Amino acid sequence: MKVKFEGNKQYQLAWDKINDVFSKRVEELTQFPWQHKIFKVRLSDTIYGATSYGHDFVIRSRNEDPFEQCRVTAHEILMSHLWSYIYHYFGELSQEEVKKFWALNEITTVCLLGLDPILNKLWTAEAEGFERHLKNYSDLYKLKYKFKKIYLSSPDFKTYLFTAKDKIFTIPTQYPKF
Repeated sequence: MKVKFEGNKQYQLAWDKINDVFSKRVEELTQFPWQHKIFKVRLSDTIYGATSYGHDFVIRSRNEDPFEQCRVTAHEILMSHLWSYIYHYFGELSQEEVKKFWALNEITTVCLLGLDPILNKLWTAEAEGFERHLKNYSDLYKLKYKFKKIYLSSPDFKTYLFTAKDKIFTIPTQYPKF
């Protein structure tokens, strides 16, 4: 899998330094092949980051340090990859199921990017780790610790996701507001 930034050579150069390790490690961890050979990153003046729910593009802010942007870009791309995984295993989803899986996807992405030692080494010191992420979603920030335990105790990603899915479907969540 490769990532192509639309109109920002500095972002592209920074990403190219981590692309191969990121791409390979995500496939190893999820045991699920990338559904898109190329992800396009569209840059925005107003949106900090957005996934495309399994499609081949994400949206990112154009106003960041090229190396700092890599963690959030990886987060959005990984979320899209996990949406492909979710649709593969769970099929069509109701709007309420999409909300639950969105919350689970946000938390799972933080687990993968921050708890896996190989992926965590890809980020700048300011962006690495698990603790500081998801503060923009206060209910998810609190929930992530429950899912961290599930993630760390699961023998593989599929077991984690199915266990975590059963858990998230019992918890009221507020986000996203459709």
